[in-house]
Amino acid sequence: MLSPAPQAPAARGERLHEPAAEGHASRLSLAADSPSGPVQLLLPPELHSPAQAALLLHRAATWLDALEDWLAPGELLHWAPAEAAGPGTAPGRLRAAIAWGHRTDEFGGPQGLELEAAPLFQRPAPPPLLGLQWPALAAELLLGRQDLPPEDLAGLALGSVLLIEASFCSDWQAWLRLPAACTAMAPTWGRSLCAGSEASWFDRPSGLAARAPGSGVLEFRQALAEPLAAERLFGWAPLATALLPATPISLWWVDRSGQQPDCELARGERLAWGRGQALRVTELCAPERCAQLQAERAWT
Repeated sequence: MLSPAPQAPAARGERLHEPAAEGHASRLSLAADSPSGPVQLLLPPELHSPAQAALLLHRAATWLDALEDWLAPGELLHWAPAEAAGPGTAPGRLRAAIAWGHRTDEFGGPQGLELEAAPLFQRPAPPPLLGLQWPALAAELLLGRQDLPPEDLAGLALGSVLLIEASFCSDWQAWLRLPAACTAMAPTWGRSLCAGSEASWFDRPSGLAARAPGSGVLEFRQALAEPLAAERLFGWAPLATALLPATPISLWWVDRSGQQPDCELARGERLAWGRGQALRVTELCAPERCAQLQAERAWT
């Protein structure tokens, strides 16, 4: 347990765990585990010692309490000094800047927050006190997920049309999600968007369950034409219908067991087809994979 600086009371110092060895890293940060995944606070570059970090936690007590109430209601996070990552973030993680309206001590306050992006779909909007400034993010729509008989894989060719089966239902749901969070090894979280037609999309935050075990499934994906404000992506602000993309649809094969990477099979344009939607193939991305899947599924 690290003893805090003399100016800091013991209660606040208990949040800070002593590292294995003190050192003067180029940039110190504080890391903690939360129900929303690992969290990292980026500290001012001139702050190097754990004692200074303990003092900062004491001076930023109100802000830190608000952060913990948002990420881990009813829990106390235990922060440990760690070396900050470089300018880039790992896939699936998100870094926000912190806009401070006042200085907490001679070093200021935390300057950035880095955390897992996917769990934010289930979190309420962060309180204004935190002053978080989020970047715009690439996002995509999951228009449908369905099985496909092997004979249909054999017929996948330029000009062929595949119906998006879910779009023919009155309660059709598409999902707005982060591509970086769409991995076979982890649950896929997103915002549920219900539509009777393209002109009547509305928001309904929800979570998409992890992929069930099985041989595989097809996904119809459509990337947003431009990055989307994080507040709109995670459901903290309204999503305007004008943000819906006019980009090509891509057809993906997803191994639900998580043992093989997702494979893009084809791309094409989105068509109105009766009361539903369809994909007309304009580009084949992996014809050899289609033939392989057809052979595999013919025996299942």
